[in-house]
Amino acid sequence: MSIGKKKRMVADHPFLFGRGRRARTHDPRFWRPVLYQLSYTPICANFFTTDILYHNTNKISIPFFKKILIFYFPVRKRAHNIGYRLKSLAISDKLCYTDTINLQKGLESKMIIRKTEKSDLCAIMPIFDEARKTIAALGIDQWQNGYPSEAVVERDIELDQSRAIELDGEICATFALIFDGEPTYNKIYDGEWLTGDSESYIAIHRVAISVAKRGGGIAGAIMDYAADTARSLGRKSLRIDTHRGNIVMRKMLEKQGFSYCGIIYLEDGGERVAYERVL
Repeated sequence: MSIGKKKRMVADHPFLFGRGRRARTHDPRFWRPVLYQLSYTPICANFFTTDILYHNTNKISIPFFKKILIFYFPVRKRAHNIGYRLKSLAISDKLCYTDTINLQKGLESKMIIRKTEKSDLCAIMPIFDEARKTIAALGIDQWQNGYPSEAVVERDIELDQSRAIELDGEICATFALIFDGEPTYNKIYDGEWLTGDSESYIAIHRVAISVAKRGGGIAGAIMDYAADTARSLGRKSLRIDTHRGNIVMRKMLEKQGFSYCGIIYLEDGGERVAYERVL
């Protein structure tokens, strides 16, 4: 690399090379913009998912990052419109998504989204019980027949579809990602999917959040995780359904960028409203 290009790199990233950098490196938020930028470089993806994300970024030296920035940035592709972030690099089977979330003003909690294990069932099933009570209070029959049962969740785990969310080491939410298509989505009534008959989507099912942790951004984190997972697999959209009377869920979906598409019917004949978010 020429000296001129190297100088331009330094000019583009003064926070790495300027004064006071040692103090800032002790804050994990210091590295986040750097990793976001590196995530725009497809060449870096395998390297970072297998080497960097296993380590605490606080312990990575500045000379190391200087080399990475100077070597990789000249060949990166500007993909700001794609929206890839650090999270999209942490989708591989061996890794989990880690971030911080503000449940209370001024207080940050460590959040981890990972694959559910069978040993998690004792923590997850009570969360579904809480969700059933919340839905019953809305006066609708969704999930009131004992769904999702422990057998359903176990099947999700066996198929690598179930995800658990830990907040400060405690499981507080769960959801399932369906990668091979949802049969009940093949026919939609009184509307149409935004992506037509495309099968390039991930379906989101069985979303449940502990009552004590609701309203702190966990639902948004679930949708962001699903979106990043879908993008990493080259999928075009996210699809989800809910009960017509589940106003809380419907408002959340609209807030997260989903659009109402029409009506679908479950295998037992139950009606559900369908939503889709194009990525």
